[in-house]
Amino acid sequence: MLNQVGSLHYFSDLQTQYLSPRTFVVADDQQRPGVSSQPIHFQSSRVETMRLALRVSGYSDAAINILLLAHKPGTTKQYQAVWTKFCAFLSMSRLTSKDVSVGVVCEFLAYHSRVYKRKYRTLATYKSALRHPVLFSCNVEINCISF
Repeated sequence: MLNQVGSLHYFSDLQTQYLSPRTFVVADDQQRPGVSSQPIHFQSSRVETMRLALRVSGYSDAAINILLLAHKPGTTKQYQAVWTKFCAFLSMSRLTSKDVSVGVVCEFLAYHSRVYKRKYRTLATYKSALRHPVLFSCNVEINCISF
């Protein structure tokens, strides 16, 4: 579960507890045009999560299909694997799409760095895989994270 104690965030499950001395502050008072202001429930499919969020934001099916052509099939498959890991992390942490913030994404990346010894380049790919679904469905821009 992801918790905050003072200015200390920690992730704990039944076996392990990890500390992160960072507090992430996110300004959520600026609405981005063309992005839903209400979080969309995440689907198991990264592409379907984006499709639903864009549809709720008022995009036509034709526009959505063009936006979803941004990645080649191999990239889409690789990004889906990251999305599955992120959804599992949220579930393990007892978080929903309404709880997603820059801090939660940072905790996910830090968790994979500590537990699975993922390198910088891999974590940068994870961040790229999460950017559009998190932006479109939660209105959270994670490109402000320096990776």
